[in-house]
Amino acid sequence: MRLEFLECILLDVSSKLSELRDQLAAAIAGMSAEDLERHPAGKWSSAEILDHLNLTYRGTIKTVAAPRNTLAGILPARAEVP
Repeated sequence: MRLEFLECILLDVSSKLSELRDQLAAAIAGMSAEDLERHPAGKWSSAEILDHLNLTYRGTIKTVAAPRNTLAGILPARAEVP
C-alpha cells in the first residue's frame, strides 16, 4: 500500500513537471540570449532562474526514475499513508 501511494505521488509530480516545462518553454519563446541574461541589480536573470529550475527538475526526475525498491524507503517510517 505504501509503495502504491508513493508511486501515485510521483506520477503526479512527473505530470506537473511536464506541464511546468511546457509553460516555461512558452514563456521564453522568442526571447534572445540578451533578454534571458538581463536582470535588475541584485536579482537573478531569467537564464539564472531557468538554470536553477533545470537543476531542481533534474534532481526530481532522478527521484521519480529511481528503482521501485529504492522508492519504498523515501517516505519516513512514521508517515501515515491513507
